[in-house]
Amino acid sequence: MAKVVDGRLFGFEALTAWSHPSRGLIPSVLMLSAVDGSRVASEVVSWTLDRACSEWLVWGPGPASPRQTPLVLAVRFSAYQVLAPDFRVSVLRALEIAQFEPEQLVIELPEAALVQDEDRARVVLVELKRAGVRFGLDGFGAGNFSFNYLKRLPIDLVKVDESLTAEVVRDRAAAAVFSAVVSLAHSLGMSTLAQGVDEPAQLDWLAKEGCDLYQGALLAGMEPFPATPADSAA
Repeated sequence: MAKVVDGRLFGFEALTAWSHPSRGLIPSVLMLSAVDGSRVASEVVSWTLDRACSEWLVWGPGPASPRQTPLVLAVRFSAYQVLAPDFRVSVLRALEIAQFEPEQLVIELPEAALVQDEDRARVVLVELKRAGVRFGLDGFGAGNFSFNYLKRLPIDLVKVDESLTAEVVRDRAAAAVFSAVVSLAHSLGMSTLAQGVDEPAQLDWLAKEGCDLYQGALLAGMEPFPATPADSAA
């Protein structure tokens, strides 16, 4: 993740994948869906946070100087995990064990968590927000999203789905929707991030519209990955 205005690094995203013995690497979205509802779901939450925070402290950038903003670590979970009764306890426990600053953690939750049980999601977010943890709404605009979620929940970062980012320089409607999301998020004190930025033209458009952050193949200096059947299913 980097800032649109000057390209400075903002943080990293930790994704959990599963190295299956016969199917190979299972993407994060499919792996999380596979464990949802199982007896190992809560253990996956604890393990992911423990490992992500611990690894960050080992190979991360180290303490920031007084003039620097500390880089953040974003960790993605499924709707089932976020809404689980022990999710808050697992997060706080992992932070304590790793001695990780809560302000540097951004928990990414999918829109599905809000659609399934908005009241429960609000309780979880408010309780962890008091501890200093920040929250990102992942893939905003990909499903049956509602702008009401943004005004009712303590979201810090709105991550606009790559399906919308891909069309901003080609489709007026997509550009209008994206622009509206940026405007609304900013009016509510939230930052915006464009997912799946693959072309310089997209980045130029985002800069003009005032989008705060971006991620994607362009940032990594790579060619965009083609969609796979597994990705499409997700």
